[in-house]
Amino acid sequence: EDFNQNYHEIIGPHDHCLSNINRGQWQTNIGSCSDLKTLYCDSHSWHWVDIPDECNFRYLSPKEVQKDFRNRKVAFIGDSTQRLLYYSTLRSLGESTPQEHDSKTEKHSDLYTKVESSSSEIHFLWAPMVEDLSKCLNGIIENDDGYDMIVMQVGLWDALHTRNVKSYSKVLEDITYIIRSPTLEETLKIWVTTSAVVYDRLNSPEKKEWLKQENVL
Repeated sequence: EDFNQNYHEIIGPHDHCLSNINRGQWQTNIGSCSDLKTLYCDSHSWHWVDIPDECNFRYLSPKEVQKDFRNRKVAFIGDSTQRLLYYSTLRSLGESTPQEHDSKTEKHSDLYTKVESSSSEIHFLWAPMVEDLSKCLNGIIENDDGYDMIVMQVGLWDALHTRNVKSYSKVLEDITYIIRSPTLEETLKIWVTTSAVVYDRLNSPEKKEWLKQENVL
């Protein structure tokens, strides 16, 4: 049994469920953290809105997530957004992630966690630009690393530093062929859409000039 076979059991058997998976909003539970004697508290939670009942979107407990990740090897590849998803997945598996807020932790580096509760391996591979992602995927194929699932995202760094949509699109097209390699045939491959840019929160003139939504694919 693999991720490709059992994901329908988790989110529902209907194609429209996938198209609705991002339909919702973040909500902040004001005051919930102040009641706890803790230095760090995440008061934000995601709530789905107007989702058909048959899609079966719901909170999964750590035990349920551990079952689905049993003996799995998973890689998150990309920039800091993917690193956040890496840590979020670890928390979903019941792991604590104090290193996420440790200033001594090297941000632009690969990360790895062996989750004993599910006998799973969770990797984060730092590849902030589309060329980095291409090289990383080729390395995975060459080494036959045996990932059960690969989650990918790039875009923001290319928009800010490369500033060439044509070049970005060309490498992205090449990646669509790379992931069709027979080595990755049994691997569930997921592309995460680049986060929407909140223009008012950009903190430099350079970012405001280049991180416009039309430049982020």
